[in-house]
Amino acid sequence: MPFNACFSKNAQLSAPKGGSAYCAAGTCRPACGPGYTVCSNQCVALGIDALNCGSCGHICDYTTQFCLQGTCVLRPSVLLATGLSAPDDLISDGTTLFWTDPQEAAIHTIPITGGTLGTLASSQTGIVRLAVDDTYVYVTNKLTASVNRIPKSGGSPTLVSGGAEPLEIAIAGSNVYWTSNRPGPSIFTAPKSGGQAVAVKLYPDPEMFTITTNEFGDLASDGRFVAVMAGPVNAYRPPRLIDSANGNALLPGPTGSGAHVAITNQYFIYGADTLVIEDRLTGSLRLFAQQNRPLLGRLGADGCAAYNAQTDGLYMFPLQAPARAPLMAGPAAIKRVISDGTYLYWTQDTAVGRMPVP
Repeated sequence: MPFNACFSKNAQLSAPKGGSAYCAAGTCRPACGPGYTVCSNQCVALGIDALNCGSCGHICDYTTQFCLQGTCVLRPSVLLATGLSAPDDLISDGTTLFWTDPQEAAIHTIPITGGTLGTLASSQTGIVRLAVDDTYVYVTNKLTASVNRIPKSGGSPTLVSGGAEPLEIAIAGSNVYWTSNRPGPSIFTAPKSGGQAVAVKLYPDPEMFTITTNEFGDLASDGRFVAVMAGPVNAYRPPRLIDSANGNALLPGPTGSGAHVAITNQYFIYGADTLVIEDRLTGSLRLFAQQNRPLLGRLGADGCAAYNAQTDGLYMFPLQAPARAPLMAGPAAIKRVISDGTYLYWTQDTAVGRMPVP
């Protein structure tokens, strides 16, 4: 059979999810990238896939195990803290985890290795998101319309800046950045030490501001650049980059769209119903269809992979590979996941968890 005829008749039917198809002896054959295997017409990583661990269809017990080098192994220290009220946003400074609990109106802490649960701040009704640097934890509060900072060693919150209802927050350079959707969509910045809020001028940007129902999604920072998602509800526009080292100049961001964004030195990771990994240098894209399972909560990322929770578990998306891998199957409502390159940390219903990065 001619090469073109082989592909025109069968290629779409034979290509596995996350892979491709090639023609051999007149027959279309499935193909996956290095380290991936076809299972049930999709490319999977048998070394880390909790639903195909070591072989197709071999499922690890999500209550106690994860997949490591193709073997189901017990997860050590899965839950660092249990019996919590409603842990939500989560950050780490490399030694301590900090998370919000809107139900308790508090910010709690625990060492990343586990230990004594602490309270950094209480009476924080209206808290939304957290950011951290070497000395302080920064918090947005939509009720008091303020951005505050709290010494990591403990102490009273002090005002960084006030203004319209602040939501997402990120730190880049010597400034803190935050979004507000009321009375209209805006991004503000102020010195971390405190000062007058200044609106980041996003004009001219007709793609971002042509619809009056625009609002912002996530903020993410790599230390210099701040990536922002913006657009109308349920139809988010592409992210943009703010260069904190160049007068907050606005640069083109990724070419796709989504409600959530993460950023590494080499990649943009963003999406809503489809996760996209885009190389910042070459612009090359990899798309991960979510099979009607939208991304839940904020994206986590390190130099090797992106991480996100879905309704059926916690997933890993290798940055240089064409397939996703379930790390922990199950219905636990994971709200936020972060990675330090060695461990993953997350908040869920009433607990904070930790597991090794495969």
